[in-house]
Amino acid sequence: MTLDRQTVIDRLRSVKGPDLEGDIVSLGLVSEIFIADGKVFFSITVPARRAQELEPLRQAAETAVKSLPGVKGAMVALTAE
Repeated sequence: MTLDRQTVIDRLRSVKGPDLEGDIVSLGLVSEIFIADGKVFFSITVPARRAQELEPLRQAAETAVKSLPGVKGAMVALTAE
């Protein structure tokens, strides 16, 4: 399996969105995916008022991506709107 943007997106489809409605990709919450030397960087956009309570969502996305073959690390940021 090649580590590319589509592979990361496909894995993130397994992460349920806030309130368990849909997944974070289908809900349009994932942006700015960047891959370099086996490290994956991306952000998840959430409402500012819910950023702190949605930290487990960030952690779940990070864990999902880190489980991909070839991933040496993942940096996931919650971006509040």
